[in-house]
Amino acid sequence: MLCKSAEEAEAAEEEAEEEAEEEAEEEAEAEAEAAAAAAAAAAAAAAAAAEAEAEAEAEADAADAADAADAADAAEAAEAAEAAEAAEAAAEEEGEGEAEAEAEEGEAEAEAEVEGEAEGEAEGEAEGEAGEAGEAGEAGEAGEAGEAGEAGDAGEQQQQKKKRKRKRKTTTTTKKKKKK
Repeated sequence: MLCKSAEEAEAAEEEAEEEAEEEAEEEAEAEAEAAAAAAAAAAAAAAAAAEAEAEAEAEADAADAADAADAADAAEAAEAAEAAEAAEAAAEEEGEGEAEAEAEEGEAEAEAEVEGEAEGEAEGEAEGEAGEAGEAGEAGEAGEAGEAGEAGDAGEQQQQKKKRKRKRKTTTTTKKKKKK
């Protein structure tokens, strides 16, 4: 009886020890699992935070890039507008220059036509006057020739008269001197 009770007591102790060990192992495993879960949760949280930070940085970079692109687009648009204005101004100046050149050409052509007409009229008048002068000259020459002939005859008669008077005067003066 004593042997049986001692064996039972040992067996009960061994079972109690085994149960205690098993419980301790289970607790340790549970703690380890809990620690691993906590570590995994912390890692996940860190990863989520890092991902959120990366996304925020990416969004900020994207916003900066968009701002830079907008600024570049605005600068390009401003340059394009300036270029368009410059081209328009150049086209207007060129158009004005062409219009002025055409107007000057038109004025020059009109002046040339007026001068040509005036020269034509002047030449016509000059030819007409020359013709009239030629006719008048011929008539004048004929008249002058006639008058010259008459004047020549009259001149010869007057000279002969003067010669006769001189002869008379010289004879009278000599006579008067002799009387004195």
